[in-house]
Amino acid sequence: MASIDHAIAVAGALVGGGVALAGGAIGAAVGDGLAAARPSPASPGSPRPAASSSRSCS
Repeated sequence: MASIDHAIAVAGALVGGGVALAGGAIGAAVGDGLAAARPSPASPGSPRPAASSSRSCS
């Protein structure tokens, strides 16, 4: 009967590991969604919009 007990323990460990991995993947997906919802700061190589100024340069 030890082999049945061992098989059940291994199956439980595999299921538990799968649940842990799935939870991490869900957390990563939520984090990516939150990051995509926020505007990102301009990266150094991105073009900047022309600055509009009411002052005249003379």
